[in-house]
Amino acid sequence: LPIWNYSVTQLTIGGNYTVTPSLTGYIFTPPSQTFKSLSSNQTANFAATATYTISGRVTLSGSGLSGVTVTLSGSQSASASTDGNGNYGFNPLVAGGSLTVTASRTGYTFSAPQTFKNLGANQTANFTATLIIPLLNQPSPGPPTPDAGNGLSQTFVFTFTDQAGWQDLDVVNILI
Repeated sequence: LPIWNYSVTQLTIGGNYTVTPSLTGYIFTPPSQTFKSLSSNQTANFAATATYTISGRVTLSGSGLSGVTVTLSGSQSASASTDGNGNYGFNPLVAGGSLTVTASRTGYTFSAPQTFKNLGANQTANFTATLIIPLLNQPSPGPPTPDAGNGLSQTFVFTFTDQAGWQDLDVVNILI
């Protein structure tokens, strides 16, 4: 990392001052230093650490999916929720380490988690969602009834409900 120098002049003696460094893409240690009742020249040194971002989008049939929990695990951990366009982001992330990004939301499955080893640049982790249509009722057989071909048929009833609450009722007759 480069070494940056700075100088602040013409401060009032006896004043209280806080020095806070900032530069996009870096975090600093310590985050700030305070000098109370300034009476002489002072020195404040800071160590800069480069930071990166992991961001992406979660889609369902090509459109952004909101309300998805995206989890960051590994050498650093965090969680975020996708916005109305399906976007999320983790920032600032310190370089190095191994990080895994996973998407989850009840009623959906998602493409595989993505892992970034030795983070050293901004990364993108997009996910594709698939809606799970739960089977609410197990098939319930009706009583066997005579079939026109002198056999018996068995009736099964299936009810499906999607995330929006729409229901579909299917009746299946099986010749037995």
